[in-house]
Amino acid sequence: MFRKKLKRYISHRKPLRFSVHTWPQRITLTIITLLACVGGLYLSIGHLFYINYTDSAPQGIYMVVPGKEALTYGDYAVVHIPMAIPALHVPADYLIIKKVQGLPGDTFTATPQTVAANGRVYPYFEKQGLPHLLHLGKQIVPQGTLLFLNDPPISLDSRYLGPIPQALVVHKIIPVLEFKTINDIYQRIASIL
Repeated sequence: MFRKKLKRYISHRKPLRFSVHTWPQRITLTIITLLACVGGLYLSIGHLFYINYTDSAPQGIYMVVPGKEALTYGDYAVVHIPMAIPALHVPADYLIIKKVQGLPGDTFTATPQTVAANGRVYPYFEKQGLPHLLHLGKQIVPQGTLLFLNDPPISLDSRYLGPIPQALVVHKIIPVLEFKTINDIYQRIASIL
């Protein structure tokens, strides 16, 4: 008996219809929904994206990796700089994007011209006012710190600041879109036209 009444009710019901009928209304609703989702993520995570315009890391857009996943070799991170550098007009707690090249317990070697870690050599960039906090010779990355080294010599990283405390890491990030990629696509399109 109940099933018959339910079937009759369902068969006589009109299908659900959205009140949004025009394309501009649908697009507006989609944009509002996306903004609400992004806003919710921002409130739960903080910054979702970082943009790097400097030459010290690949220029582009980086996205925050949600959660507290541990950093490992080759990971990029947003890090507070541990000290002010007046000669470069960089305040303390300035945010930088750096690549992990040494974990606690790893060894690295500092010479007057380079820092060597994990089989790679990172030369210094000679500029007045850059700090040189590394002691010369073979060293071990202390517990609670990470060695951040980017490929370009101009990068303000552990070459000048020494191992950086893990407490200063803000987020693990991943590159989403490198500006070089956009430029390459543009150049290919321009060469075709």
